[in-house]
Amino acid sequence: LVCGGGVVGSTFVASLLERLSISRNEKLKFKIGLIESGSVNTHPSHRSSPMPDLRVYALSPTSISLLNRINAWYSIHPRSQPYHNMQIWEGGGPGVVNFQG
Repeated sequence: LVCGGGVVGSTFVASLLERLSISRNEKLKFKIGLIESGSVNTHPSHRSSPMPDLRVYALSPTSISLLNRINAWYSIHPRSQPYHNMQIWEGGGPGVVNFQG
């Protein structure tokens, strides 16, 4: 049972299936459950709001390799770009983190 169908949970399940060499037509000898409290259609093309999703992810070469292996990188790559500076803060909180690369 995997709790969370976000980036980590979905990637974990896809990687598990890839490692087991399971195709979409094969039956598993066990069940995999994925629990997600959010909307299933959270991809930007499914959103009704004109506001972009401002969340960002920093991906290492190893993470990109994993995403390639599970055939997910092809849909992420067109929207990716390197960053040189980044500032992260919490909604109304006092904390700020700055990255420079």
